[in-house]
Amino acid sequence: GSDCKNESGSTVQVLAQKARQASPHLASLAGENRTAALLAVADTVLANADKIIEENARDLANAAIAIEKGELNKTLFQRLKLDHDKLEDLACGIRQIAALK
Repeated sequence: GSDCKNESGSTVQVLAQKARQASPHLASLAGENRTAALLAVADTVLANADKIIEENARDLANAAIAIEKGELNKTLFQRLKLDHDKLEDLACGIRQIAALK
């Protein structure tokens, strides 16, 4: 369903890039195929949560260096941090989109 428990150069970047590239194709899919594709994305996010969080830790280490150099602000750094709750929220949001008719 669409109910959620929470309301709250890396692998993550590659995943985001692939999602952007797939978005026109996803938008052109018929309803049933679109729903199945979105549900598969949500399942994949959760199935790979530990790996995503591990890669995100590497991203955060690089981001901390960028903050020290004045290339990144601390507010953006906080937004970059992923944890299980954020990934569950992301998967939930994807499922909600899939449920839209």
